[in-house]
Amino acid sequence: MEETIKTFGKLDVLVNNAGIVSMTSVEDYTGESFDKIFAINLKAPIYLTKIAKPHLVLTKGNIVNMSSVSATRLAAGSFMYGITKNGISYFTKTTAASFAKDGIRCNAICPGVIATDIYDNIMPKEFLETVLTNEASLLNGKVATVEDVANMAVFLASEKAAMVTGECIVIDGGRFITKINE
Repeated sequence: MEETIKTFGKLDVLVNNAGIVSMTSVEDYTGESFDKIFAINLKAPIYLTKIAKPHLVLTKGNIVNMSSVSATRLAAGSFMYGITKNGISYFTKTTAASFAKDGIRCNAICPGVIATDIYDNIMPKEFLETVLTNEASLLNGKVATVEDVANMAVFLASEKAAMVTGECIVIDGGRFITKINE
């Protein structure tokens, strides 16, 4: 943050994008594993938001948090991850409400499964390939990309989204909407 202010003289946008996935069940829970995922997925964005706020007040800037579709739907084996991403969604709404008086907007993006290396060690490759190639489960017939998520972040950070705050926007190709038989 200091380097950004030093280099650019101001802070317009904070994107809280770091995160880890842990595919565990309640039976697999350990305090150590929860502490790690909680620290990265929830505690770090809260801390970064706190230290960014004075700079964002000056620019009437905004915050984009990365949540997950797991904050809106149950996903097998994602209980700890889902808890932290639900926390990010709630944090987004409360931050939007409390920072509005300072002219700061806050929104979250909730991506579905997107082929990135985050899944390499936690999900069987066959499952991921099935999800990513099963166009029948996608309303628009294509899989979301990293660029789709980045484009939404750019939009939310822009003045084009001046009236959008406190929202958690799902990007999953309409995967969980039931198609109407034609």
